[in-house]
Amino acid sequence: MAANTLAATTMPRSVDARAALALGMRLLEAASVPSAALSAELLLLHVVGRDRVWLYAHPECVLSASEQQAYERCLARRASGEPTQYIIGRQEFWGLEFEVTPSVLIPRPETEHVIEVALARLGECGAMGLDFPNSHSGVARGVTDAVPRAVIPGTTGGKIAIADVGTGSGCIAVALAKELPLAHIIATDISAAAIEVARRKYLNLTEALAHSNNAFFEELGRRMGFDTVSRYGRLLGLGELAGYQISEEQPGAFPMEPPKNGGVARMSSFGEGIQMTPLQLGAVVSTVANGGTLYYLQYPRTAEERQNFTPRIKRSLNIGSLLQDVRDGMLAAVLYGTARLSYISNDEQALGKTGTCSDSSSRIGWFASFANQAHPKIALVVLMRGQSGSVKGPMAAEIAGRIYRRLNDENYFAEANTDSRTTAMVTPAKPVTH
Repeated sequence: MAANTLAATTMPRSVDARAALALGMRLLEAASVPSAALSAELLLLHVVGRDRVWLYAHPECVLSASEQQAYERCLARRASGEPTQYIIGRQEFWGLEFEVTPSVLIPRPETEHVIEVALARLGECGAMGLDFPNSHSGVARGVTDAVPRAVIPGTTGGKIAIADVGTGSGCIAVALAKELPLAHIIATDISAAAIEVARRKYLNLTEALAHSNNAFFEELGRRMGFDTVSRYGRLLGLGELAGYQISEEQPGAFPMEPPKNGGVARMSSFGEGIQMTPLQLGAVVSTVANGGTLYYLQYPRTAEERQNFTPRIKRSLNIGSLLQDVRDGMLAAVLYGTARLSYISNDEQALGKTGTCSDSSSRIGWFASFANQAHPKIALVVLMRGQSGSVKGPMAAEIAGRIYRRLNDENYFAEANTDSRTTAMVTPAKPVTH
């Protein structure tokens, strides 16, 4: 079947996952696509942002109009001969998942034999007592700076140094790194585009938070899907009042459906369609500091109210076991990432996340944080708005750093902390539109 014939064959107006999968299989079989059933399934899972378990546990779930249209487009691309892996942007190799684009070759199962042979040969050399060259500089001898490279972190004191020349997606280098954690591995490619793809494989949540990598969070949002992202966003208090009886507060807004501009991917990275106040940012970051407990923010206005202040729990989230990775990323942002200007001292550290966004009229830079690392006492949010290029997340982090350092000079963090909960004294603010 020709691609234009397939594109013209649309699904019924309302179709559930089971029917969509069956129709997708038939369409690809008619187009003589190899492994049509597997391709149809992978494309459907990609579109709805779910895994195979969900598909077979909830076959009655009806696809939204946007999901149905996206699935039809993916089927048309596959029927025209475009590989499934390029459409969904990933491929499994050696038990790991790799990003693939037309800039790199798709990892093939038979290439895993290269890993098997390399491990066997290295094992033989080790058995014979042979030594391997060290690499401390991160650059292999004989490889010039004209060749793009991606260095996979390993133990520089190890005895194994490996160069993967023409790395492409990075699948061979990463698979070897998984099996040889003490090796120092250098992956090179003459194609800068290929190196960009290979580099993205190595990015984890810690590094994404440290450097505010929007591409990472776009892909994360795309894979989670709008329903999941929306559920977590609302659990964290977005779209509702963060304060307790603060009459000046506004609730902001949270989308009821994926934004037209970029969908859930852009919503998860740039906050498309989200209106958020500094109060909500403070509530979210204090939830991280408090191990998953979301408190109402309170604004005591009198000495009596301050004297009788009592924390009020809004809801308790069962996310405590997941927060360490988030904290690691927020600490990395302060130590060497986009928030490094908020650095306090060698003894005290804040944990934070920066953000920068803009629209046709202004720019916004923000920094949401708490301190200190061991015994959180304060949640601090700095939000800047203006038209200058200096209005950005790192500048907001610098302002926060000045506040933190002054508090540290006044021994604020050294004072006895009798309550491990972090609460915030706040001032009213208007919502920020992303």
